[in-house]
Amino acid sequence: AVRQLVQIRHLAPQQVDRRQLEDCRLVVVAGVETPQMLTELLRDYVEQGGQLLIAAGGDFEPGIWNSRGWLEGAGILPLPLKRDPIGRIPDETSAELQPFFLAPESLSDERFAVAEATREDLDDLYREPLFFKAVDVETDPGVLTALLQADQERETVRRRQAVSAAGDGPTAEQSNRPHWLLWGHDRLSPDADESIETVARRQQPQVLAKFSNGKPFLVERRIGRGDVLFVSTGVMTKWNNLTRTNAVVLLDRLLRGMLVRTLPRRNYGTNERALLAVALADRRADFTLMRPGGVHEPLFVDALGADQFAVSVRQLTQRGTYKVVAHHPAETSSTVGSDRGSRATERIWQVELAVNGPADESDLTALGEVELRKRLGDSTVRWVARGEPIRLEGAAVSGQDFWKYLLAGTLVALLLELTVLARSQAATAQPASLVGEASR
Repeated sequence: AVRQLVQIRHLAPQQVDRRQLEDCRLVVVAGVETPQMLTELLRDYVEQGGQLLIAAGGDFEPGIWNSRGWLEGAGILPLPLKRDPIGRIPDETSAELQPFFLAPESLSDERFAVAEATREDLDDLYREPLFFKAVDVETDPGVLTALLQADQERETVRRRQAVSAAGDGPTAEQSNRPHWLLWGHDRLSPDADESIETVARRQQPQVLAKFSNGKPFLVERRIGRGDVLFVSTGVMTKWNNLTRTNAVVLLDRLLRGMLVRTLPRRNYGTNERALLAVALADRRADFTLMRPGGVHEPLFVDALGADQFAVSVRQLTQRGTYKVVAHHPAETSSTVGSDRGSRATERIWQVELAVNGPADESDLTALGEVELRKRLGDSTVRWVARGEPIRLEGAAVSGQDFWKYLLAGTLVALLLELTVLARSQAATAQPASLVGEASR
């Protein structure tokens, strides 16, 4: 059977556990009435780098979700939710419906752009769906200020725990943060060398899109190494008709973008440095770098934090493919003799990196006269426009006509040589004739 690139699992909330999440890169919770007991588990999942999308709809209860999923910023909701929703679905009222729309001007994130589509095309696309009901999100500045302060306090406590646990060995260090996500070691935490305030500000929620009534449609928040995206309306037809319009491409691009964020980076520029995360179990391995052309060199593991290790690949000045290979260290092998040597060279993993130069180096756009003169500076040049004949005359150059004098001098020297030779032959012939007459 052909193995699918993306495997989708449909689970009821009570079926979700660590074993089901340990290899997942994206979790979607849509139309679920309450978070039940999943808040702590999903929070750990996101902190390790997982991507989480929460959508309203169905039997979604904003009051219960807020009490169990917000937790003053320590839960899984990007922002607190208000108890009363916006609007009503057709089944809930017999009065005239008052649908609302998306505000295209609020969708400024690059994820909402469609290739070869103009701004007018995008506006028409995103104005098409009708929304009948949505959950109201609290965006008061006081909430953001309180969240920033709470995140700073949480980061301060986390760092103190990491320092106190550093003296108790790797096990204590590892317990400071969850480490059960199987692919989580590929993601490096960006807050290793950053200030507490910088880390907290990066985790501030952002409203990515709004409705025509000014209420938030999409809210995103960074938590640890992962992201949480909240969709304030549902994905079923009772709450809106989004999935019946072409604007559903919005959700497609959001989900694809979240999946891409979980993939390790493998493309770099020639002016960058590659940093590859190393699992705690592999930090004592032997690492080798093979540059384009087959040149090998050893790499060494750097400690980035209490529980983070990485190898750094520098001087990526040559375009091409670089290979980083991890081998079992010879000194830790438990085998002897030839078996010891074979295990020492056993490959643990191999990563290939693609390095390319700046795009402007391959830009073949012709330069204009002004730009060319600006780059050449004081150099003496003559610009030949398109269709203008190329003339031989140009700026005067010292000695450019000297070849004429050299040619004339050569001709004069040749004539002198012929004259001297002729006279020499005439003088030799005269004595010879006199000797002949005397012998007679």
